[in-house]
Amino acid sequence: MRLPNHLDQFLLKQQPNRRSLHRQALAALGKYRAALFALLVRDDHMHVRARATFEHFAENNTLLLINASILLETLTLLQRRVSLEAIWDFNRKIMPILDVVWANERWHPRALQRLHAERSRSVSLTGSLSFEIMEAREIATAFTFDNNFTERGFEMALGPED
Repeated sequence: MRLPNHLDQFLLKQQPNRRSLHRQALAALGKYRAALFALLVRDDHMHVRARATFEHFAENNTLLLINASILLETLTLLQRRVSLEAIWDFNRKIMPILDVVWANERWHPRALQRLHAERSRSVSLTGSLSFEIMEAREIATAFTFDNNFTERGFEMALGPED
């Protein structure tokens, strides 16, 4: 996989009047969506770190797998914090390089079962879905800022937020 030549043109700026809501929303949604959002939004405080990691993925032909819940939440953030047009750009320019695992009748019950077994409010259903998919596909590294991944034995392609 190569870093798309058009990524620079796709990097976006947040709506300035929503900046104060940005960090709260990311914390509430979970930090692993924040990594992809930070990659795409040039003025995000973690953009440089996310971009460097993504470029490393590109140089090493790393498969970029995303689950449907993270995709949905990323698109929602782009729409609310940037613009509706950002979703169309994402769909045209970024989706072709992603391998999406859809939350279907196979994955959803497994994620719910894991969430129930975890009994922790710090882990979301989306996180549980990520853990299930990563374990089943023997994926060791996540593009994330979320320490929940390291607590479950996964490596983070990005370190925790400062």
